[in-house]
Amino acid sequence: MKIETRVGLIQADDNRFLGRSVCEELYPTVTDLGELWGRALGLTFADPLDREALRLCALATTSPDARVWPLKLSRLLSSAGEPVAGYIGAQLLNSSRLMGPGVGRGCAEALCFVADREEALGLEGALLAWKERSGGRMMGFGVPLRPTDERLRALWGWVEVSPLSARPWWQRGLRVAEVGRRVFGAEPNIALGLAALMLDAGLPADRCGLAIGLFTGPAFLAHAIEAAATDGALRELSSAWIDDRCAPARARGEALRDPSPPAFRRAPPPWGAGLDGAGPGAPTPGGGASAARSP
Repeated sequence: MKIETRVGLIQADDNRFLGRSVCEELYPTVTDLGELWGRALGLTFADPLDREALRLCALATTSPDARVWPLKLSRLLSSAGEPVAGYIGAQLLNSSRLMGPGVGRGCAEALCFVADREEALGLEGALLAWKERSGGRMMGFGVPLRPTDERLRALWGWVEVSPLSARPWWQRGLRVAEVGRRVFGAEPNIALGLAALMLDAGLPADRCGLAIGLFTGPAFLAHAIEAAATDGALRELSSAWIDDRCAPARARGEALRDPSPPAFRRAPPPWGAGLDGAGPGAPTPGGGASAARSP
């Protein structure tokens, strides 16, 4: 089987990445690590504002609370002393459709669905069509445990004072947020703002979730590094956390007591045999039962 790839090639005097020479083209032009991630996602950065859009996305998703389950898993996996396991392994949980990258992709796809139908149905009609199609909800709406999403508030503030605010997907996102509050009965969350910025930067909807996974990487990395050095206790519970409900130890010479509930205790053999199996009604060597003898 032959596999074709346009990702890259190792040469004798240079490497090529996505059709560009690493030494001659990327070295003099790439100014930060984020641009390499962007190129891997398929962005060309023809407009300098695209870099700013990704920068703001990365800042808005820097929410490194260890009580969030994927980050908690990162610490648990790293507690054995290997941060690579925690950083990479926790990303498997982060691929859920309920949080993180999965929500980002779902929101971007919903925005594209609405954009395709807005002219014919109006914005509210397009959102209602999505609501019917998706079972009543739209990713990008819903803020658990607090009235509004503080990350989205920060992102809105940053974008509104920059030229990014005039871009078409961002403007559509603002309208969707306003009408969507009525349609879905929930406040918008960070996924809506991220999806709008990424679509404006030229990222396809099906890659928006993967991009969010990259934006949140620093939080996972920091937790993995710290936990590898400090969280060894997660591998072994202290005795203070153990509630021992076993039968108490017997004193020397004390008869054995069966601690199990009566219903779980084994009934004696029907023939009343002792430990050697001898007794009234015990099986005979021939396989039958001996007749009970009268007293």
